Amino acid sequence: MKEDGIKDRRSDITITDLDSLRAVMIGRQIGEYKITEEVGRGGMGIVYMGIHTFLEQDVAIKMLNPAMTLDPQIKERFLNEAKIQCKLSHPNITTIHNFLQFESYYCIVMEYIPGKLIKIKDVSKRERNLSQAIVIRGPQTLVEIKNTVLQILKALTYAHSKNIIHRDIKPSNILFTELGIPKLSDFGIAKIIGGEKTKTTTGQAIGTAWYISPEQVMGKLVDARSDIYSLGITLYEMATGKVPFDGDTDFAIYKAHLEKRPKNPRDLNPNIAKELESIILKCIAKEPANRYASAQDLYRAVESLQFGKANASIPTPKNKQAKKIIITRKKLFNPVPYLLPIFFIIAIITAYLLLKNVVRLPFLVQKPSKNFTMVPDLRGMQADQAADTLKTLRLHLQAIKENETNKYKAGVICNQEENPGDTLAVGDTVKVYLSKEMIKFCSNCHAPVTLDQKFCTKCNTRIRE
Repeated sequence: MKEDGIKDRRSDITITDLDSLRAVMIGRQIGEYKITEEVGRGGMGIVYMGIHTFLEQDVAIKMLNPAMTLDPQIKERFLNEAKIQCKLSHPNITTIHNFLQFESYYCIVMEYIPGKLIKIKDVSKRERNLSQAIVIRGPQTLVEIKNTVLQILKALTYAHSKNIIHRDIKPSNILFTELGIPKLSDFGIAKIIGGEKTKTTTGQAIGTAWYISPEQVMGKLVDARSDIYSLGITLYEMATGKVPFDGDTDFAIYKAHLEKRPKNPRDLNPNIAKELESIILKCIAKEPANRYASAQDLYRAVESLQFGKANASIPTPKNKQAKKIIITRKKLFNPVPYLLPIFFIIAIITAYLLLKNVVRLPFLVQKPSKNFTMVPDLRGMQADQAADTLKTLRLHLQAIKENETNKYKAGVICNQEENPGDTLAVGDTVKVYLSKEMIKFCSNCHAPVTLDQKFCTKCNTRIRE
């Protein structure tokens, strides 16, 4: 995938035909959508940014390379992605808006996910997916790993509850919104358990070589544990910056998945917590029975990882002389007595500035935990629409009062006690005010009229706005 000038580290795709396709499509109108620019490309086609010409809504338009529509398997995979993904509605799964077919072109219209904006040495870059984040910044911190993986596990738990196995979990299929929220995408080779047979043709491995599970390599039956394996490989890469199995050919990588034991993640990055290493190694066990049984089980394990815990132990010297040197150095210089007065002075100055409301330290701002959610803006919504919106966030709606207003029609939410962006615990109630129709009077005969009346029914005088 090539986005914002960042080339995927494993891309060896020739893009001559795609360049021709791009030249034809930029600025073209397809149904209600106008294509504006390219945002990414892969072996199957190009992803464009487009806009709904009436709603003025930004969308992503994934277009299959017309040359590939001649391959029945690739065409079926593209159609399969649209069919399966439109069945899923989850905050951490990309939303499909439409499917278009015109001339020899097949297009999936989905929500546009711009990526999060980061700064590196005063240079702004967009991380559209996890693969780019690893390429740009290397191994992820424990905070980043937990934040990303827990949300993707919520998406997998939901998909698995619908009997859908993704079968292609990898960093480039985990996209980021502007707020850094991860979303799982590309269900092109997903399978529905209980529908068609959930295994591949004998001798045919379906998935991406670096992240494919052993049972996918062998063309055996797959279940939720196959996705857990692929997510485990992704976890390994997030923690170390490298995949556990690599090779010059796909066959060599497949063979490694089946036979080779991976290096311990802590051998590549000593700062990894031992608990995280244990989770990763359990995820990528060769036998499905030795992995986590479900995405929920893995979620609980990742959730239990503690921040601030020592991520690596100091190597123990193997001889007495080395131990003696370390002890001697500790006795020669102990910086603590020198640092304590400095910390004390800094604490006094900080306390003074806080009292003066000059400084607001970010670590003093309470961050929402996993049991909290953000209040949306409900103004202008009907009560039932607002209730459905809150239900997805596990919040409740309560209409506590009616207000007269000429801004909204009767029955529409005109105000709310909890401001948009406030944080509430899951299960809490958002209190709202419903608009009550305000009565006006005719300036000529003083008869009462409603807000939507243009003329007085009594004297036919035009009602002023």
